Amino acid sequence: MTSHETDTWQLYWESVLEGGRRLQAERAAADPTSRWLVAEAPVLVGDEFDIDPTTLRDRPDETVRAARDGFEALLTDEELATHDDDRYGYELLPIHLTAVGRIEGLDFSFTDPVNDANTLTTIDGAAVLDGPTRWYEPAVLTWRCPRGHEMSHQQPLLRNWSVETCLREGCSADVVPDDARTRVRRVARFTVDTGGGAIQCVATGRYAADTEYDRLASAQSLHLTGVSRLLADGDGSIEPTYEVLAAEAASPR
Repeated sequence: MTSHETDTWQLYWESVLEGGRRLQAERAAADPTSRWLVAEAPVLVGDEFDIDPTTLRDRPDETVRAARDGFEALLTDEELATHDDDRYGYELLPIHLTAVGRIEGLDFSFTDPVNDANTLTTIDGAAVLDGPTRWYEPAVLTWRCPRGHEMSHQQPLLRNWSVETCLREGCSADVVPDDARTRVRRVARFTVDTGGGAIQCVATGRYAADTEYDRLASAQSLHLTGVSRLLADGDGSIEPTYEVLAAEAASPR
């Protein structure tokens, strides 16, 4: 993403502060692993901010990165309490893109987990087959070796990384997790029928928090916005997983 796109996102978050969602921004600034930000897609592509809808669809990872960078840039100009963990910035802050289906002139419909991989799509009326379940999972882990070396790593939402030996130059001692420095996030998991087959879904942020999670748990059918990921394991097999950016109850097909 260019600095212009980051600046555009900063302006958008400024409008969020001025438009009655200041509390959401304050909470996200203070606790980016447990809180979230909601961005309304039709507003983003409107005349005021003029983000290319094709960019939203085809480059969702860069879009979310620019959204986080724009929010972090905003915090330098606003009197908001920020988090005090020096191991990471706002790289883990969930960004929920809502109302994508209301963007005119561009089709975001999910058709196939492989063909649509790594693009922003919507799934309408997906029947819930299993779940949801919810639990705490690590967001940031820190390892320490007997010589006092410390290494911190962010944990991807869809994978877990582990370290067995010290990564400091000249040191190969075994390491153990420093549990006191573990940061966690709540993660919801469920399976839906897309109409063309079942796919596992993973959601965090707003959709793993109490109120929205309860709505997910009571829904028989969901309208989902997210990104299909192709998770490869050690033997080369692929397991498509849908990273959910927004979810709401829908009428069954």
